[in-house]
Amino acid sequence: MFSLLYNVPVFGLALGWVFCRVREQKSWLSWRTLLDVLVVAIAASRFFGAMIPPSGHALFLTYSLITTANRYYRIAAAVMLLATIGLKVSWGDYDSWLYGLLAGVASGSLWLYVLGKNVQQPFPPARQ
Repeated sequence: MFSLLYNVPVFGLALGWVFCRVREQKSWLSWRTLLDVLVVAIAASRFFGAMIPPSGHALFLTYSLITTANRYYRIAAAVMLLATIGLKVSWGDYDSWLYGLLAGVASGSLWLYVLGKNVQQPFPPARQ
C-alpha cells in the first residue's frame, strides 16, 4: 500500500510531463528525445528494483523541472521534489535524493545547453 502512495503521484506527474513534451516537441528523432528516454528509463529502474545510487523521483523531477516550459507543470514538479526530499530526509536517507538531484541537474543542463544549440536537430545521417 505504501508503494502505491509513494509512487502514484510521480506516475501521474510523469503523464503530465508526457503531455507537455508532446506539445513542445517538433521532432521526435532528436538527441533530446533520446536523453528523455534515457533519464526516464534510469528513474523508472528504481521502481523495478534496480539498486542504483540516485533516487528515481529526484532524478526525474529535477530533470523534468529543468527541461519543461509549462509553468503549471514546473510548480507541481517543484512541490513534489520538495516533498520527496523531505520524506527521504525524514527516513534518514541523505544520499539518494542528493544523487538524483545532481544527476537531474547534469542531464537537464545537457538537454538545455548542449543539445539545445540546434533544438530540433535530428540524428545525424548515417555515414556511407
